[in-house]
Amino acid sequence: MTTDAEVRTWINQVWTNNFEDIQLAMNPGKPNGGYWSTLLLIFCSIDFFGTILSGEGKHETRNAIKFIKKYFSIQNPRYEKIGGLLYAIFRHGLVHTARPKKFTINSQEFFHVVGKDTDLISTNDDSYFIWKKEHDGDDQIYCHLIPKLSYPSHKRSKESSGILVFPISLPQLFHDYKKAVHCYLKDLETDANLRGNARKIYVKIREPTRFTNLDGYVNEYNPLKNSNVKNRDIDISEFYDFSLTE
Repeated sequence: MTTDAEVRTWINQVWTNNFEDIQLAMNPGKPNGGYWSTLLLIFCSIDFFGTILSGEGKHETRNAIKFIKKYFSIQNPRYEKIGGLLYAIFRHGLVHTARPKKFTINSQEFFHVVGKDTDLISTNDDSYFIWKKEHDGDDQIYCHLIPKLSYPSHKRSKESSGILVFPISLPQLFHDYKKAVHCYLKDLETDANLRGNARKIYVKIREPTRFTNLDGYVNEYNPLKNSNVKNRDIDISEFYDFSLTE
């Protein structure tokens, strides 16, 4: 019988490992590295928390966005408004193409502005501003998650066309991620339904994914998704290296 204590210990271990990895990935104090890896690890960790929040292994994207909108928005209501867009641009883009997706909204193109190890100015609503330090001398202030019309240093006149940017502060996103997880863990202590959902996932992931030979194809049973599929991406010949007989 799986106990709540076992589940809490498991979640805390995952959380601690993720937290430490993200801190290292951010490469603090150094100008290079840490941009995409930090975003990737944060959003993949959100995948995990979305799964245990929902208690089912299907609809990963929907569950992750639900976690963002429910818990990240406690720190900043902007997450409630654009959580799905954030996930699509950064999680899907980084996982599948190793960089955030380029995106347009109603034919208007936006550019990412990602700040790291920048000057942070605390505001009354607990958000931060990014003091963007570019080689071209751009010293404008950007607000985390707030799109802005920016004018590069060589195009400062009002007649010049600006660039629409979408700012992300890595330290602020990490801060909001930590707060979101802490809020979830607090709810976990008092909400029996949340504990039940997390327990379902804990039990399922302890069961191995099973691969079997089915008429010359690989049959895969995924306990997390509770589904059986004919996996055509794995060649049946790959089984031979794992056979105990010649």
